[in-house]
Amino acid sequence: MESLDIRVATLTLMRTFLALCVAPFGTVAAYYVIEILRRDMDRDVATIAAIAGLTAFVSSLVFVFPVLAFVPRLRKPSFGLAAIWGALVACGWAVPGVVHFARIAWLPILPLAALGAASGLVYAAVARRL
Repeated sequence: MESLDIRVATLTLMRTFLALCVAPFGTVAAYYVIEILRRDMDRDVATIAAIAGLTAFVSSLVFVFPVLAFVPRLRKPSFGLAAIWGALVACGWAVPGVVHFARIAWLPILPLAALGAASGLVYAAVARRL
């Protein structure tokens, strides 16, 4: 009986995958917002936004989907948890060597964290709708 309650409260793996497919649009939108706020729109902004979205999608499949497959309760995270998780995954690309943690210039990593957080927030919003 308890497993039935868990199934109702969580998403199926297919719906989780669909939510992860939509989440990178948050990254793309956040990238455009960051570029507008910086007032530094390059002519390649669409290409860079597409690469950021593709990177977010691959990251979600590699680092997020396996966790969600084994821990069904995390498939509908709170907005705070989703934002933090997305930011950490995005920053994970920028900080491969944690050994030199103190030497990292943190200011350039903040936009990456914002991109990841945006992706996480979109995932949480879509997961609540499905």
